[in-house]
Amino acid sequence: MEIHKSRVNFPIMASVWLTDNIFIVAGGGGSGDHGVPNHCVMYAFDNETNEVRECFTLDLKDKASYCIDFDSDSSKLFIGVGDSVVVYRFDAENECLEEETIHNATCLVKAVKYCNRADQLFYGDVKGNVYCDGTRKMNFQDAISGLEYNSAQNLLAIATRGCAAAVVSLGKLDSPFRFKLKECPQGKFKDIRLYYDVFIFGVSIMDRDVSGGYFFLKIDTQTHRVLTNFHRVYTKNVGHSSFTVVEDSNLMVSANSANSLTAFDLRTKNAFKAIENIHSIVTSVAVSPESKTVLTTGWDNTFNLFALKQVTKKGRERNIIMIFILLVVLIAVMAKQLNK
Repeated sequence: MEIHKSRVNFPIMASVWLTDNIFIVAGGGGSGDHGVPNHCVMYAFDNETNEVRECFTLDLKDKASYCIDFDSDSSKLFIGVGDSVVVYRFDAENECLEEETIHNATCLVKAVKYCNRADQLFYGDVKGNVYCDGTRKMNFQDAISGLEYNSAQNLLAIATRGCAAAVVSLGKLDSPFRFKLKECPQGKFKDIRLYYDVFIFGVSIMDRDVSGGYFFLKIDTQTHRVLTNFHRVYTKNVGHSSFTVVEDSNLMVSANSANSLTAFDLRTKNAFKAIENIHSIVTSVAVSPESKTVLTTGWDNTFNLFALKQVTKKGRERNIIMIFILLVVLIAVMAKQLNK
């Protein structure tokens, strides 16, 4: 079970850890007179007692937030607020956020990514527009669902709610390489994460046998074209909701449409046993910087905290139990043969 569970008064759409003890959740009900607020809330987490303390609340007025990102030293926060991205400075001493600048879009912003090496801010909206520091640079037919940055290669990966995606060098924004996954023409990209030099795309697949999956793509550093789709992980009967990657532990922590939390070993591609029924609908998954704590958020106005070792321990316990059962069965069969 979770080590902490809290309820707020708005549906949570996005989350991020700023430090190993400070995290932020954001969301809301959007515009309208329905009485559901739009907030961004900062919390402090005590690793010893597992207690959570509210530090600071931003009132986003009549605009909900669906995405958050931060810079490498967690000094700045980039929050998609309605049809704009607001840049905040994180004041660690006073545990608060101070607004700095605002970048506008033509409609609702659904993905944001700050590229540290290039010092550029990218974000995408539901009409398929991709912006760089407030200027529209690209357009796709479908809503932008994910952005990810590979600083070593200076590449930006873009995912859409259709089955189209793109990779572009930040030095050549006018010539993105666009592609589709031939393996899932009915698929819809949900988001992207980076695992060393590999982009992992989370996909919901409209197929009677497969409902979701993860596609691992390497990019040629010279041409920026997809070298190979060298591995795929399918999840039957459940769609993909959200996931994150823990590089130093070679783990992918994922939530699915059945509202279960599962860890995957990225070396073996094996899954640990899932923790079930964590939310009514999972909206985001994030792991603390020191890879100790997993934060999940939901449409049901709740957020949960899990120990990362708990998420993987369940799978190891299951393997030990299965081995024990097999040994017992084997001993029973051998004893039966000896009695004959």
